[in-house]
Amino acid sequence: MSNLAGLESARSGSILFSSTLVVLYYDHLLTLESEIRLLWKRPKNAGVYVFFLNRYIAFFGNIVAAFSLFSTSLTPSRSVICGHNPERVIFTIE
Repeated sequence: MSNLAGLESARSGSILFSSTLVVLYYDHLLTLESEIRLLWKRPKNAGVYVFFLNRYIAFFGNIVAAFSLFSTSLTPSRSVICGHNPERVIFTIE
């Protein structure tokens, strides 16, 4: 793959990722009032905990993913390379 094609692919991926984040966080804002009313104020059971785990792992995990994707301070020498594409840096270790 040429450098230009790789940059276009990375840009398209960044735009798609950003779009999905907007939808995810918009959904969280729209449903937060119902979540508080229906889940936070009732007795907790396994189903409620699974719901919270599923909802908030995506919420906080995507913050980390967005930071790693859009951060200008990440360099390959300070980062761990993950996945099948060695050009893509996912997170840092400091």
